[in-house]
Amino acid sequence: MTGAISRSFISETSDGSVSKLPAESSGEAAVSAESSGGNVLLLVKTAILLEWVRIFVPRNVTRSDTFWWLAHVAMALSITSNLAFLFVTIFHCSLVQMFWKPWLDGQCVPYYPVDVVSGSFNLLMDLVILIIPQRRILAIAYGEA
Repeated sequence: MTGAISRSFISETSDGSVSKLPAESSGEAAVSAESSGGNVLLLVKTAILLEWVRIFVPRNVTRSDTFWWLAHVAMALSITSNLAFLFVTIFHCSLVQMFWKPWLDGQCVPYYPVDVVSGSFNLLMDLVILIIPQRRILAIAYGEA
């Protein structure tokens, strides 16, 4: 096969032996790992916000409480942005297979700006999630609760 590109990746199995994976399977694993990492972070952020709502919002005051609304808006923004970035990650090339087979013909959107926007938005959401409960925590610390 003259001119063919042969790529493989070495992986270690559970029993300690080493095996070669074809580029196709390791590329699919890379797509899966990249998309699942963001999904795990989304689940963690949502769990934190739901736990804080359970702790800081009395049961009889749910929808009239500002904290309840801020937490749910933060959850909605995190979920929608994560889904948007997931679709951009998966479909940033005209052929999805180009992510793990870069030698195929097709075009890809430059991914660096997507990474910058995604990282910036996630940092902003992390700060919002950190700031939301501060008033309640300070009220508890100073005995105003």
